[in-house]
Amino acid sequence: MGKDWSKGLTSATDLRVARNAAAHRGLRYRPRKGDRGVLIPLEWSSRTAYIVGLMATDGCLVGDRRHLVLTSADMSLLETFRDLIGKPKVKIRRKTSPLGSAYDLQFGDVALWRFLEARASRLGRV
Repeated sequence: MGKDWSKGLTSATDLRVARNAAAHRGLRYRPRKGDRGVLIPLEWSSRTAYIVGLMATDGCLVGDRRHLVLTSADMSLLETFRDLIGKPKVKIRRKTSPLGSAYDLQFGDVALWRFLEARASRLGRV
């Protein structure tokens, strides 16, 4: 069955919809907890300038308009970057290729993506 299998059906007309409605009745939904949202102020400061500089030289804004990737051979640089963006739970992965190995840090942050995109259009191609 597809994603919209219950489109137009009600609990009075379909047993599956009635079963699902009964299973969800009385449940309380809570918002997710975690490191969602931007933890850094999106205004110019030395911290923000360092983040923009690292992303301009070794970073990538992924085309899905949400994810950012920073690649470097220096793991301590990625740890510093992770602390600066305020996301301590982001994992640093090791990538290997015939050319050597490097470390990769990927995370999602829509507000920071838009902020960096606006700076990139002002700064031009680096």
